[in-house]
Amino acid sequence: MAYVCAAAIFLSAFLLFQVQPLIARQFLPWFGGLPSVWTTCMLFFQCLLLAGYGYSHWMAQKVAAKRQVQIHGGLLIAVSLLLGAQTIIWGAPLLPGMDWAPNAEGSPLIQLLSLLALSTGLPYLLLSTTGPLLQSWFARAYPSRSVYRLYALSNAGSLLALLSYPIFVEPFFRLRTQGALWGALFVLFVALCLLFGLRTQWCFQEKIVSDKEKAPGKSSDTRECLEAPHLLQWLSWIVLAMIPSAMLLAVTNHISQEVAPIPFLWIVPMVIYLGSFILTFESDYWYRRPVFIALFCLSALIAVNALYLGHVMPLGVQVVAFLALLFATCMICHGEMARRRPAARYLTSFYLSSSIGGAVGGLFVGVAAPMLFLGYWELNLSIIAAWIAVLLTPPPRRRGKLVKGLGACWLVFLMLALGAEMLPKENDLERFRDFYGKYSVDKTVDKENRLFHRLFHGKTLHGVQRGEPREMIPLTYYSEQSGVGRLFRDYQKFVGDKSLKVGIVGLGVGTLAAYARAKDEFVFYELVPNMIELARGRGGYFSFLQDAAAAIETVPGDARIALDRELREKGSRQYDLLIIDAFSSDSIPAHLLTLEAFDLYLKHLAPEGVIAVHISNRFIDLNPILRMAAHQKDSYYSIVAYDIEGNWVTPSLYSFLTPSSRVAQALTFAKFQPGRLADGSPELEKMVLWTDDYTPLLPMIQWME
Repeated sequence: MAYVCAAAIFLSAFLLFQVQPLIARQFLPWFGGLPSVWTTCMLFFQCLLLAGYGYSHWMAQKVAAKRQVQIHGGLLIAVSLLLGAQTIIWGAPLLPGMDWAPNAEGSPLIQLLSLLALSTGLPYLLLSTTGPLLQSWFARAYPSRSVYRLYALSNAGSLLALLSYPIFVEPFFRLRTQGALWGALFVLFVALCLLFGLRTQWCFQEKIVSDKEKAPGKSSDTRECLEAPHLLQWLSWIVLAMIPSAMLLAVTNHISQEVAPIPFLWIVPMVIYLGSFILTFESDYWYRRPVFIALFCLSALIAVNALYLGHVMPLGVQVVAFLALLFATCMICHGEMARRRPAARYLTSFYLSSSIGGAVGGLFVGVAAPMLFLGYWELNLSIIAAWIAVLLTPPPRRRGKLVKGLGACWLVFLMLALGAEMLPKENDLERFRDFYGKYSVDKTVDKENRLFHRLFHGKTLHGVQRGEPREMIPLTYYSEQSGVGRLFRDYQKFVGDKSLKVGIVGLGVGTLAAYARAKDEFVFYELVPNMIELARGRGGYFSFLQDAAAAIETVPGDARIALDRELREKGSRQYDLLIIDAFSSDSIPAHLLTLEAFDLYLKHLAPEGVIAVHISNRFIDLNPILRMAAHQKDSYYSIVAYDIEGNWVTPSLYSFLTPSSRVAQALTFAKFQPGRLADGSPELEKMVLWTDDYTPLLPMIQWME
C-alpha cells in the first residue's frame, strides 16, 4: 500500500503542474497573449494551493482518521463527475469554448480569475490537498518511515509535468486532446486515492495498529525537529517560502515581457523553483550555503546591470543571469526551510505555513505590485529581500565580523543600485501600470531643440510625435522610408482614386493614421484601454488620431477575438491593407502569428489586399514563421528591411503576404516571391509552423545578439 500512496502523490503533483500550462495556453490568446496572464494563473493556483493545504491541516487536526477517508473520497468522486459534465458541455474537461471568451468592457483580471475558477477551480483544489493529506495518512500508517521522502517525490512529479509539457505534450496533442488525457489521468488518480484510503481506514482501527507503531516521535529522519513549532518558526517558514515565490513570478514576468509569453519561458523558472525543493528536501548534501551565496552575488550583479543595459546586453546572458539568481534564491530559502522542518506529526502545519508564504509572494507580485508600483519593481524588491533573508538566517557556525560587514555592504549596494532604477526620470510626463504592462510618456529634444513626446511600453519605444508645433509625420518604425511607409505609397498608386479600407492590429500612439487620406477608412484594434486614451489625446501628448484626415474607428479588446466576432456577426471587413503591429514591450503575442490567425486575416482581406506584419525584434527572427504561413496559404511573400537610423527614423523589418498576383507584380519595392514551395525544398526545411496549439520559439531566438 505504500507504493499506492506514493503513486497517488506523484500523479497528483503531475496533474497539478500539467494543468497550469495547459489552462494558461487556453486563456492566453483570449487576453492578448500577455505575460500577466501567466502571472494571474500562478496567483490563482497559489491561492488554491493555500486553500487545499488549509483543508488538509483542518482534516488532519480536527477530523477522525476514518471520517477523513470518507469525506475526501466523496469529494474526489464528486469532482470526477464534474469533469464528466464539463466534457459533455464543452467537449473536453477544463476547456470552455469561444462562447466564454471575455468582452472588452470588463476587468481582464476579474474575467480571467472567473474563468479559472469555473474551469479548473475544484479539480485543482482537490489535487492540492492530496500531498499533505495522504502524507499524514502515511505517517499514521507507517510511523517508522520518513514522510518527507514523499515530499521530494511530489516535487519530482511536478517537475516531470513541467518538463514533459513543452517537449512531449504541446507538440503532439491539440489542446482538447490534452484536456481529455488530463481528465483520464485524474480518474486514475481518484482510484489510487480511494484504494489507499480504504486500506488506511482499515489500518486506523485500534486493533490493527500495533502499540509499537503507535509510539510517537519515531522517525528515521534525524533532520526533523521533534519539538512543537513555535510562532517564530512559523513566521520563518512563511517568509522563507514567500521570497522565492515572489522571485519566481517577478523573474518570469521580466523574461516573458522582454522575449515572449510562451509556455517554455514560463516553465523553466518553475522547473528551477521545484528543483530546489527536490534537492533541499531529498538530502542535506545538495544545499551548500557558501556556494549559493556566491552564485547569488554574481548573478545579482549581472542582473542589476541587465536592468539598466538590457537593450544592449545579449539575451542569453540576461536570461542565464536571472535564472541563476532565481536558483540561488530558491536554494538558500528552501535549504533553510529544510533545516527547520518539523516532525511528521506537524507536517500539515509546515505545508500550510509554506503555502501561506507562497500565496503572499504571489499576491505581492500579482495584485499588490500592479496597484502600488509604476514599474516592475517587485523584481528589485525581491532581490533585496532575498539578501536580507541570507543575512537573517545564519549558518550553523558563528559568523565573523568581517563576513557580517561584507554582507551589510552588499545589501547597501543592492538597495542603492536597485532603488535608483526605481526613481522617476527627469523628463517623465506620465507613468502608469495596468494588467497589460508598464508604460511611460516622456519628452525629449533633438539637436535642433525641437520638442518630441515618446511612448514606451517597458523599455521598448512604441511611438514618437513632435510636440510643438504638432506634425503628422510618421516616425520610428513607421517612417516613409520603412516597409509600411512604402506599402502605403505604392498601394495608393496601385488603386488610384479608390478609397482604402485599412485594418491595423495594435494602436501605439496611432502613428499609422498619418497615412490616411480623407476618403479612406482606418480601423485600429487595441487591447489596452489606456493606450486608446493616450492615442485619442489624453494628456495632449499625441494627436495622430485627432488630426487624421480619414474616419478613424477603434475596436477595443483582443484583435483575434474581435475579428472572429465580426466575421461571425457581420461578415468580412474586406480590408485592402491589414497591418499586424501588436507588441507587448518587445515580446510577440504568439496567437497573432499562428496559421489559424492568418486564416482569419485572409477571410477579412479584399481579393487584392495585402497583409503586412511588423516583425522588428531585438532577439527573435520571425521570418521563418511568416514564410511558412505564406507557404501554407499559397500567398505571395516578401520581407522588407530598412536599416538606416537617425532623425527619429528607426530600423524596421516588415513582411508582406498577398493572395493576388497583380498586387505582387505592382508592388515592385517588395520583390514578392511565390509563397508555395515544392515539397523537399531546402528553404522549406528552415521554416517553422506556428499553430494555436504549438508555438515553438527556441529556433528563432538569437541568444547572443
